[in-house]
Amino acid sequence: MFSLGSSHQYYLYRGDCDMRKGFDGLCSLVDSELGRVAPVAKYLSF
Repeated sequence: MFSLGSSHQYYLYRGDCDMRKGFDGLCSLVDSELGRVAPVAKYLSF
């Protein structure tokens, strides 16, 4: 079961992205958008 709780941080990428980039490519996309390294143990949604 998946539930959204206030004790977690969630990041939603609202732009277009190519899901074929794989995990490393999507993490690079997050890094470039945030201007820093993607946070560890946070929830990212594309």
